[in-house]
Parts: sequence; structure tokens; C-alpha cells
Amino acid sequence: WFQHRVLQWADYPEIPTVDEYFDLLAAYLEEHPETDGQPTIGFEVLSDDWRYFALENPPAFLAGYPNDGAAIVDPETLEAKVYDNIPEAKEYFKKLSEEYANGIIDPETFTAKYDQYIAKISSGRVLGMIDQHWQFEQAANSLRSQGKDELTYVPFGLVLDPSVKPQYKEAPSLNTNGGLGITVSNDDIEGTLAFLDGVVSEEAMILRGWGEEGIDYEIDENGKFYRTEEQRANWRNTDWVDNNGLDYGYITSYRGMLPDGINAVLPHEQVEEFQANLVDIDLEVLEAYGHEKWADFMEVQDPIYPWFPIYTERGTWTADEPAGIANQKMTEVKMKWLPQIIMGGPDKFEDNWAAYMAEYEDQVDVEAFEGALTEEVKRRVESEKEILEKLGEE
Repeated sequence: WFQHRVLQWADYPEIPTVDEYFDLLAAYLEEHPETDGQPTIGFEVLSDDWRYFALENPPAFLAGYPNDGAAIVDPETLEAKVYDNIPEAKEYFKKLSEEYANGIIDPETFTAKYDQYIAKISSGRVLGMIDQHWQFEQAANSLRSQGKDELTYVPFGLVLDPSVKPQYKEAPSLNTNGGLGITVSNDDIEGTLAFLDGVVSEEAMILRGWGEEGIDYEIDENGKFYRTEEQRANWRNTDWVDNNGLDYGYITSYRGMLPDGINAVLPHEQVEEFQANLVDIDLEVLEAYGHEKWADFMEVQDPIYPWFPIYTERGTWTADEPAGIANQKMTEVKMKWLPQIIMGGPDKFEDNWAAYMAEYEDQVDVEAFEGALTEEVKRRVESEKEILEKLGEE
């Protein structure tokens, strides 16, 4: 991610590679060492607890794979492989070690907790990072609420080799990683199910997404939902949202279109509302790159394979089975070594990398990890074939 202001300052260059990305960060940081009286931060790496995927999984993206999370999958052989030891991994972390030594990466990045990470981004001091948008969305909303839209972020699908086609953006797919459970002590199962049905009714989805008619949104003569400028200003104000918004979090919902077929479930996916909420700097950035929306900055994965995303399988492993043990060991080794490798600098990189790989091979049962994922990949492929054949017969 790049802050709007960095791209504007550089006159909106094309940035396809990691090297060019860090070159631009360094150039901007040199000329703008302070932001609102505080030191400007070039690059952040979120590595707190389970959120450390922002640290460890970029090599898969840089090698041109989509967000399978747990591994990369060969579409020809259907074999799942870890991405921790691919050439792109070593090249990427060597680059980070250089940028850490150059002072581009925040020296506190590997000791910061999630709330500290969010606080730094909310301050507007951070020029760039690699992360999923949902992890720092609250910080971006805070910046917009403060009227600091030039300090919010634009995504770029970077690679190491310009000939590699990136696949950062996920297409809609079936994700079985989450769900709902009803406890055995529940004495009103029918009522619970009725509630869950209720929260995905058209009426409830409108309330959850848009709010109350006449207060939070309006309806035109064609049945199209819209907001007035005052209503849009309210929804940009994070304090107002905290006091007036309704967030069910991960509970049952859907996105796309409402049953009326006219309006989007989420206001920001209503084209007119998305465009109405764009400020001057947004319009300038989009026009400069010839895009209509932020998603246009990234290539969408293509094709979508039947096993995607395979990381949902990893979530089913227990702590006492071989694949589950391998997964835990892998996490421990990476969380221990990757920060050391980066902070150790380029002079010690080769030795640190060799020590990391040696411990990785010694501690992680890679065969169990890859074998379990490969088995599930093939099962999902066969399952899709069976379904398609059945549909064809019917």
C-alpha cells in the first residue's frame, strides 16, 4: 500500500516491482522526514500474534500465486508446497533486511502490538505497508474522519520479477473457515434459528448496511437508495458511527445485491455512493492511473481453482495430528526467525537465512504438512467433478 500523497508527489508513476516500491518510499522519506511534527515512518510490517501472516506470506503473492494462505498449489500436479523456501522468499526477506538497515522499516515494527500498529497508521505517519485492508480499515477510516484523505492508501500488486503476473485480489469463492454453533445448553433452538433468519432478511440487511430511511439514507423515485451530503459526512465520522452504527461482525450476512435487485447490500458498493464519497485526491489518483475504483489497481486471481482457498483446511487440523503439529512448529520457527533475519541486516543475511532454513527443516514435518494439504486439494477437485457431472445428468 502507498499513501496517496506519495504517489501525488512522484507524479503517479507505475510501480510494478518491490525494488521500485522501496526506492519511491526512500525518496519521499528523505524529502519529508516529518509528518505533522512527528517522524515519518517508511514501512510497517504487522507481525503481532496470529496477524503475522502480513510478515510471512508475501513470497506467495510475489511469485504470482493467489491467497491460498497455507501453501502454493501446482495446478498441473495438484501438489501443495510450502512457500517459505522458494527463491522469492529468500529474495524478499533479503530486501527487507536491506530496507531495515536503511531506516525505511520502522525499528519498532516487530515489537509493536496490533493497537500500536493501528495508532501509527491512524497518525498518518506511515507511508506504506503490506497488509489486508480489513486489518487497517479502522485506521484508514480514522484518517478520513480527520479529513486527511491524502494520508490514506492505494493498493499495488507488486512482484519481484516484472514478467510474473500477480494475483493479489481474491475473486468471490466459498470460504468454509467460519460458521455458527448452537450450544447444547440452548433451550430455544427454534428461536435462535428464527433470529438468524431475521438478521439476513431484506429489512434487517438494509438496517445493518444503510440504517434507517429518512435518517441515514433516502430513496429516490426509482427506488434507488442514496445519502445526502450530511448523511455521508455522518458515516465518515468514526465517533458518530461508533454511537449510531450497527455492526454484527462475523454473524451471518451476505453482500452483493439486495432482493429488490436495485440496491447494493453495502452502501460503498452502490456505484453512485462510492463515487459520491470520493474526494479530490481520490479522483486525482484514480484518473491518473485510468481506474474507476480501488480494486482496479490489482489483478484478480484467474482462474479460480476448486481448492481455493486451501487455508480453510489448515483450520481443521487438531494439535495432536502430524499436520497440526507441523503447522504449529512452522509458525513458531517463522515467528522466531523472520524478524531476526530482517533486523540482522544484509551483512548477516546469508548466515541468518541458513540458520533459519536449518531449524525449519529440523523442526517442521514438511511432508506431513504438504501431504495433508495435497490430499485435500485433490479431494476438492474430485468433488467438483462429481458435482458437475451430476448437474450435467440432471
